[in-house]
Amino acid sequence: MFPTMNRLLPLIVLCLVVIRNSDAQTVRTEHVLGLDEGAQSPPAVLEDMAWLAGAWTGEGFGGTIEEVWTPPSNGSMAGLFKLAHDGKPSIYEIQTITVENGSLVWKVKHFGGDFVAWEERDGFVAFPLVKMEPAAAYFDGMTLIRDGEKLVVYLIVSHGGDVREERLEYRSVALNQGGGISPRDPLPSVKP
Repeated sequence: MFPTMNRLLPLIVLCLVVIRNSDAQTVRTEHVLGLDEGAQSPPAVLEDMAWLAGAWTGEGFGGTIEEVWTPPSNGSMAGLFKLAHDGKPSIYEIQTITVENGSLVWKVKHFGGDFVAWEERDGFVAFPLVKMEPAAAYFDGMTLIRDGEKLVVYLIVSHGGDVREERLEYRSVALNQGGGISPRDPLPSVKP
């Protein structure tokens, strides 16, 4: 009886881990998950988000959106976001994705179009990872799905007690629209 139990024990432990991890997430809207309070994020590395690197543009929040992400390097990915209405910037974001406690955390610092920060000097908004798939990442309050040259972001937005899901749709673009270097081209050599 004990040899059978010894063989079943790893399977029982695995089932408990799967059940615990599936309970760690809550469906907040149709496309966005949340990480339950006290739950741990799943294991992940920066390279799991390498598909996000590059330049993106599209429509969202009633305006034009632009976002640029560096590839994973030196312990982080860095991103810049801009929302423009009527040809004028209305929101900027400085973003990072880093590894903390063996998982990913997306951090955002918001600025108005006048570059005045929304958060306090040391403040930022953090989105811990909830679930990772090969071309999708579910952070607490935000989902990113890459489909070829298209990127769709679903984001929970709350204002005055009203909570809704916002959809941002991007397409991959070259960094320099004037025919310059694209994010996939090697940099030219510079001779001293």
